[in-house]
Amino acid sequence: MHHTSKMQVYHEDSAVSDSYGTPVDSLTNYFLFTIKFNDKNVSTGIDTFNFYSIYLYALNEKVLSNYYLGHDQYRFLLLRSFDPPIAVTLHRKGSEVWLNA
Repeated sequence: MHHTSKMQVYHEDSAVSDSYGTPVDSLTNYFLFTIKFNDKNVSTGIDTFNFYSIYLYALNEKVLSNYYLGHDQYRFLLLRSFDPPIAVTLHRKGSEVWLNA
Protein backbone atom coordinates (compact mmCIF):
# COMPACT_ATOMS: atom_id res chain seq x y z
CA MET A 1 0.00 0.00 0.00
CA HIS A 2 1.37 3.41 -0.98
CA HIS A 3 0.55 6.47 1.12
CA THR A 4 1.03 9.99 -0.12
CA SER A 5 1.31 12.78 2.38
CA LYS A 6 -0.42 16.09 1.96
CA MET A 7 1.71 19.01 3.00
CA GLN A 8 0.24 22.49 3.24
CA VAL A 9 2.88 24.72 1.75
CA TYR A 10 1.28 28.18 1.93
CA HIS A 11 -0.86 29.46 4.80
CA GLU A 12 -2.41 32.33 2.79
CA ASP A 13 -2.91 34.38 5.94
CA SER A 14 -3.77 38.04 5.25
CA ALA A 15 -2.61 38.91 8.80
CA VAL A 16 0.96 38.09 7.67
CA SER A 17 1.18 39.57 4.15
CA ASP A 18 -0.86 40.43 1.12
CA SER A 19 -0.99 38.06 -1.87
CA TYR A 20 2.05 39.85 -3.38
CA GLY A 21 4.20 39.00 -0.35
CA THR A 22 4.24 42.50 1.15
CA PRO A 23 4.38 42.12 4.95
CA VAL A 24 1.58 43.65 7.00
CA ASP A 25 3.94 45.48 9.37
CA SER A 26 7.43 45.44 10.90
CA LEU A 27 6.40 42.73 13.41
CA THR A 28 5.66 40.21 10.64
CA ASN A 29 7.39 36.87 11.09
CA TYR A 30 8.78 35.69 7.75
CA PHE A 31 9.15 32.07 8.91
CA LEU A 32 6.55 29.41 9.67
CA PHE A 33 6.56 27.95 13.19
CA THR A 34 4.32 25.05 12.17
CA ILE A 35 3.27 23.35 8.96
CA LYS A 36 0.31 21.07 8.35
CA PHE A 37 1.46 17.55 7.45
CA ASN A 38 -1.04 14.68 7.10
CA ASP A 39 -3.67 16.87 8.79
CA LYS A 40 -1.42 17.44 11.84
CA ASN A 41 0.43 20.58 12.88
CA VAL A 42 4.16 19.88 12.98
CA SER A 43 6.71 22.25 14.48
CA THR A 44 9.38 23.43 12.04
CA GLY A 45 11.80 24.10 14.89
CA ILE A 46 12.72 27.50 13.46
CA ASP A 47 10.95 29.75 15.95
CA THR A 48 14.34 31.29 16.78
CA PHE A 49 14.55 32.66 13.22
CA ASN A 50 12.33 35.64 14.09
CA PHE A 51 15.56 37.63 14.48
CA TYR A 52 16.08 37.39 10.70
CA SER A 53 12.61 38.80 10.00
CA ILE A 54 13.78 42.17 11.31
CA TYR A 55 16.45 42.33 8.61
CA LEU A 56 14.18 41.04 5.85
CA TYR A 57 11.59 43.70 6.67
CA ALA A 58 14.24 46.46 6.75
CA LEU A 59 15.44 45.30 3.31
CA ASN A 60 11.84 45.49 1.95
CA GLU A 61 11.85 41.76 1.18
CA LYS A 62 8.68 39.81 0.42
CA VAL A 63 7.32 37.08 2.68
CA LEU A 64 7.94 33.91 0.64
CA SER A 65 6.18 31.44 2.94
CA ASN A 66 2.64 32.85 3.00
CA TYR A 67 1.37 32.93 -0.62
CA TYR A 68 2.66 31.44 -3.85
CA LEU A 69 4.12 34.41 -5.71
CA GLY A 70 3.87 33.04 -9.24
CA HIS A 71 7.25 31.32 -9.51
CA ASP A 72 9.95 29.64 -7.42
CA GLN A 73 12.07 31.95 -5.29
CA TYR A 74 15.12 31.15 -3.16
CA ARG A 75 16.48 33.85 -0.88
CA PHE A 76 19.95 34.18 0.58
CA LEU A 77 20.43 36.59 3.49
CA LEU A 78 23.99 37.68 4.23
CA LEU A 79 24.43 39.22 7.67
CA ARG A 80 27.89 40.73 7.61
CA SER A 81 29.80 41.81 10.72
CA PHE A 82 30.97 45.23 9.59
CA ASP A 83 28.78 46.02 6.60
CA PRO A 84 25.02 46.29 6.01
CA PRO A 85 23.10 43.05 5.35
CA ILE A 86 22.39 41.91 1.79
CA ALA A 87 19.49 39.83 0.50
CA VAL A 88 19.84 38.06 -2.84
CA THR A 89 16.86 36.27 -4.38
CA LEU A 90 17.15 33.64 -7.09
CA HIS A 91 13.99 33.44 -9.22
CA ARG A 92 12.99 30.57 -11.49
CA LYS A 93 9.99 30.50 -13.80
CA GLY A 94 10.09 27.60 -16.24
CA SER A 95 13.44 27.80 -18.04
CA GLU A 96 13.93 31.45 -17.05
CA VAL A 97 16.27 32.20 -14.12
CA TRP A 98 17.27 35.60 -12.69
CA LEU A 99 18.73 37.24 -9.58
CA ASN A 100 17.65 40.28 -7.57
CA ALA A 101 19.83 41.91 -4.97
